[in-house]
Amino acid sequence: MLELPYIIGSRSDNVPPWTFIFSMLTGPVAMFFATGGTAAVTAKQVGQAAIGAIEGDAASGAYALGGVNWTWDEWARRLLAELGKKRHVFKLSRGAFVFFGGLSGLGPALLGKERGLAIGRFSYLHDSNAFVEPEQAMRALNYGHDDYDAAFKTLVTHWDNS
Repeated sequence: MLELPYIIGSRSDNVPPWTFIFSMLTGPVAMFFATGGTAAVTAKQVGQAAIGAIEGDAASGAYALGGVNWTWDEWARRLLAELGKKRHVFKLSRGAFVFFGGLSGLGPALLGKERGLAIGRFSYLHDSNAFVEPEQAMRALNYGHDDYDAAFKTLVTHWDNS
C-alpha cells in the first residue's frame, strides 16, 4: 500500500485539485495558514514508487511516500513565488485557525451549502508537522528525490491553462 501525501506536479486530464488554494493565494483576502507542515512528493515520484512496488518485493508492505517536508508557511511562499505574487502569509495558532476556519464556512452555510472540509475540525492536523522520513520508502520502492521547484512550476502552469 502506498500512502500518499500532497502531490505536486500535474495531471493533464482534469482541473488541478489545488485550484482553491491558487484562488486564495491570488485573491484579495490575506493568507492565513496553520503553524504545522506537511510532506510532499512529485507526480513523477509517485509513478516511480508505484512501478517499484509492482516490480520489486514490496507488495506486502505499507509505505508512506515522502520527498520533502515543508511547513505550511514555506509551502505557501513557494507557491506565491512561482505565481509571481508578493503577499504576506500569516501564521495562526490552533485556536485562531479554528475560529477563522469556522468563519470561512459561514458564507457557504448561509447559501445552504457545506464546505468539503470543515477546517476548524481538522485544525489539529494542520497544526502538526505531518512530516515523513522518506529514505525507507525510497530504498524499498527504488525512487529518489526530484526537482520540487520544477514540479511547482508545472503545477502552476497547468493551473494557469485550466
